[in-house]
Amino acid sequence: MCAPEDFETSVRSIRSARTRSQLHSGQAALFKDRLVNLVLTGQVGQKSDTVQITLDNRIELPEVGAVLDIVTKIAGKNGLKTAVSESLKSHFYGYLAQTAESDLNFLTRLARDLDATAKPAGGALVFVKRGEGKAADGSELPVPVIDISQISRGNWKVTGRGKYGRTVAEWSELGAAKVNQVSAGDKDPLLQLRHRHASQAEAQRAADSALQRSKRASGKISIQLAGFNGDLLAEGFVDLKGIHPALSGQWLVSQVTHRLGGTLITSFDAERDNDG
Repeated sequence: MCAPEDFETSVRSIRSARTRSQLHSGQAALFKDRLVNLVLTGQVGQKSDTVQITLDNRIELPEVGAVLDIVTKIAGKNGLKTAVSESLKSHFYGYLAQTAESDLNFLTRLARDLDATAKPAGGALVFVKRGEGKAADGSELPVPVIDISQISRGNWKVTGRGKYGRTVAEWSELGAAKVNQVSAGDKDPLLQLRHRHASQAEAQRAADSALQRSKRASGKISIQLAGFNGDLLAEGFVDLKGIHPALSGQWLVSQVTHRLGGTLITSFDAERDNDG
């Protein structure tokens, strides 16, 4: 990948060219591995020639495209430590393209395929599996118990089933015309994932993750406590006691908010699989 100053020099040189033939290999070599499209327009009179360049902002993958290697590379580039769930470290990707998106957006997209969460926290780039109730180092997160006496108000939605009962993902090898499919689940309705993957394993992971997300959507709850609770953690579990039987038990916390007004109040959102 060329340095910014080299790229700018190349662009200035291209702008001074009078024909496409003057775009010699020495200039193009500075960014040819990232070039998506190049348009050079020459005009008569005193108008300046113009060049429009579109580059592929993809990540330079290590030789082994494991999740740990990918996250570590991006974390290092941004001055962060790495914290990756043990269950995700070895997942392999043969090809990934980071096109016109930030590092965090790229990792969020990768995390979605693995039913994981990616975010910077505490000086580290955290990449953790959803639904495990574990910290990135593999330790179990505490499960606070919330009794009905601690709840100020709340609302919930329990449908008894996920939005989708079957998910389908496509994959094809690079350069191959044949498109293959994998699926997860065996019920209706069907969700067809849009992104095409580079291997069968990647496609299957994406289909499995999408089905798990759909199942968790079958039960959602939002609760505001009467006071503060610092033990609640996003991606951890909470155990609800003394409320309606359909709502009692453990839920996966998706968001925690602490508000300071007249007093410090904690609220949280949680979800779980209520299918079946």
